[in-house]
Amino acid sequence: MSARSFTAALVGLLAGATVFALLLHWQAAGFQSLAGLHLLGNVLLARDGQLSLETQLTMFPPLSFMIVWAETVVFPALKAQAVLLSSAMLCAALGAIIFMLMRRAHYSIRGSIALTLLVMANPLVLRAAADGPGLVLLLFGMLALALGAFGLPRQQRVNDLILISLALILASFAHIAGLVVALASLPCLALIIPKRQLVAYPGAAFLVLLFPVLFTLASFLYVNWIFTGEALHFLPNAMLQQGFVEALTPEGLLLAIGGSLAMSPLCFALIFYALPGSSLREAALALIMMLCAAPLIAFALRLEIAPTSLAVMAVPVAISCTVFWPKEQLNPQAPYLLLTVAFAAGTVVCALDRSDETTRWRIALGGKAVPSSQPEMEQLASHLTGKSILVDAGAMPAIVGIRGSAAGVESAESRAFRMAQINRQINSDIVVVRNPDSGSGSDLIGRTFPSLFEEGARDYTLIFAGTKWRAYARRNGASS
Repeated sequence: MSARSFTAALVGLLAGATVFALLLHWQAAGFQSLAGLHLLGNVLLARDGQLSLETQLTMFPPLSFMIVWAETVVFPALKAQAVLLSSAMLCAALGAIIFMLMRRAHYSIRGSIALTLLVMANPLVLRAAADGPGLVLLLFGMLALALGAFGLPRQQRVNDLILISLALILASFAHIAGLVVALASLPCLALIIPKRQLVAYPGAAFLVLLFPVLFTLASFLYVNWIFTGEALHFLPNAMLQQGFVEALTPEGLLLAIGGSLAMSPLCFALIFYALPGSSLREAALALIMMLCAAPLIAFALRLEIAPTSLAVMAVPVAISCTVFWPKEQLNPQAPYLLLTVAFAAGTVVCALDRSDETTRWRIALGGKAVPSSQPEMEQLASHLTGKSILVDAGAMPAIVGIRGSAAGVESAESRAFRMAQINRQINSDIVVVRNPDSGSGSDLIGRTFPSLFEEGARDYTLIFAGTKWRAYARRNGASS
C-alpha cells in the first residue's frame, strides 16, 4: 500500500469512526430516523424468514436493503446498530475517496485533509448519515455524476461516459430522491455531451448515456411484474415513504432550491470566472440546473422528501468543482474559502428545515433528550412480548425496528396468517390490527377480519388501544 493510499484509509477510518460515534450519541439521546427504523425492520423480518422472496426482490430502494441485510448476515449480533454502522462505513469510504480525489488534483496533504474535513463535517452530510445508508449512497452517485459531467466535455473519454451511466444507476437505486436526480439530469446532459457528437448523432449520444440506467430500470420493472403481476408494484411505498416526512411544501421547495444554490459558490465561480468557451462553465451550469430541477420535480410529484435530503446533493457537486478547479486561471486558495461558505450554507439549511425528522435531529445535536415522533408505535412495541405475535409487519416494519428483533413475529406472509385466513380463526398469543378509519386504512389482518379492530376476537382481551393500532392478547387458559 502506497503512502497516499494509507493516508486516505486513515482519513476515511477517522471520518467513519467519528460519524459512528455521533450516530450512537444521537441514538442514546432518542433520535433514530423513521426511515432507518423502517429499513431495519424489513431487514430483521427478511433475516427471520418473515418476508417472502418476491417482497425482498421488489424492495425499493434495493441497495440500502441489500447492504444492511448482508451486514446482519455477516455480523448476526448487529441489530439496532446495523443501520448506523452501514451509514458510518459508507461515510468512511466517502471520506477516503474525497481525500484521494484532492490529492490527485494536486492539493497538499494538509490541504486535502482540510477540504475533506469541510465536506464531511457539513451538517447536511451528517444529517444524511443520520437518515440512513440510502442518502449516503446517493452522495456516491451524485459525486460520480458530477465528476463525469466535468470530465466528459473536457477529456471526451469513454471512462467518463461509463461513470455517468453508472452514477445514474447508483443514484436511482439508492434513494427515492435519486430517481428525481435521474429525471432532473435528462435535459442537463445536453450541456455536457461533446457538441460535435450532439449535433451529428443526438439520439445516439443520449442513448449511450441513458441505456444502462434504462435497461436496469426496465429489468427491475420486469422483476416486479413477474413476481407481483404489477410492474409498478414498488412505487406506492417508495413514493409515500409511509409517512416518514411531510410532503415537500412550497416553503420546503424554496429552502431546497435556495440551499442548493447557497451550497454552490464553487459552481458560480466557475460559471462567471472560467475562461470563455471553457467546458468547465457548461458542466457547472448543467449541475446547477440539475440541483434546481430536482426539488421542482419532487414538489410536482408531491414526494415526501425533506428539504435537507435535496439540498445535500449540492455537496458532491462542490467536491467535483474543487477537484477540477483551474488553479492556473483562478486563485488556488479559493476552494478553501468557498467550501467554508458551503459549510455555513449547510448549517443554515439544517437550521431552517422545519420537517419533524430534522427538528428532532437538531435537538439530538444539541445533546438534549429527543421526544418520540411515534409515541403510539413505541407504546405498542412494548406490549409485543408474546411467543407468537400476528401482525401485518409489511405495513409497519418500523415497529420491528423499534423492538430490535423479529423474534415471535408472525407476519402477514407467514404460515400462521395463511392458516388464520383459511380457518377464519386466530391462534396467536397476540394479534395487532390497524384502524380502518386511519389515513392508511385497514391492514391485511383488518381486511381479513373486518370486525377485529372494534370488537376484538373470541378468547382475546384488549391490551393496547391507540388511535391507529389495537392489540389483543389471548386470555389465560384459552385453547389454541
